[in-house]
Amino acid sequence: FYCLIHFFAMGHLISAAGLSSLDRRYEDVGKTLGVSRCATVWRVVIPLRCSVTLDVAFYFFINAMTTVSGMVFIFAPDNVPAAVSMLHFTDTGYFPEAAAMGTLILLSTLAARTLQKLLFSRRHSQEEA
Repeated sequence: FYCLIHFFAMGHLISAAGLSSLDRRYEDVGKTLGVSRCATVWRVVIPLRCSVTLDVAFYFFINAMTTVSGMVFIFAPDNVPAAVSMLHFTDTGYFPEAAAMGTLILLSTLAARTLQKLLFSRRHSQEEA
């Protein structure tokens, strides 16, 4: 339960900080032009805060890959998450397999982080142009 509250709170704080830095006059301009609030969010807010949304998504992904405490209780026998599988390998004495699984988890999180950096740098270069 602690992990759920901690991860949600961090994602919420990141999102709130990103939205608070947005100029509040966009909503007034949308009202003046007769555009609905949903259209303003879809056409203005989401494109401007895409990098914040990506940051939150990758934050959740990396924490989901490395958090075991909550996943141990919710997996099905035919669908075992990698982190739980690594624990089972360690418990049964298959240490090389556990090390390989840990390496795969590390490589997948590094790949996700690299993808995040590439998307962020591409998005940042488009905003500057």
